[in-house]
Amino acid sequence: MSEPANHPVFDLDAVLRRLQGDREFLTLLLDTFLPDFADRLAKMQAALGEGRLDDLARLAHSLKGASATIGATRLHHRAAALDLASRNEDVAAARVEWLGLLEDAEVTRVDIAAWLAANRG
Repeated sequence: MSEPANHPVFDLDAVLRRLQGDREFLTLLLDTFLPDFADRLAKMQAALGEGRLDDLARLAHSLKGASATIGATRLHHRAAALDLASRNEDVAAARVEWLGLLEDAEVTRVDIAAWLAANRG
């Protein structure tokens, strides 16, 4: 099982360093991420519910990359754990990671929305 609580929810400093301080571009990335995020979660839930672990692994891997890009560190680590559990065909571990991912997704969504609200030009 992963330990995402050891990671920040949204590592603004790290992502801004990678983007060379470009807050406008970060805003664009976050505006793109949020609508797609809900769709990803729905597809992941369906894949897990239907036992399609290959699809779940693919979706978790994609979320892992997207969350790393925007600095959503905790979500990145949880998605990585879900990806691994799914690839290992460990349904019990995948279910545990999925529940944790849902919690991490919500705090990530709240943090991103707060950042966007505070940084709109």
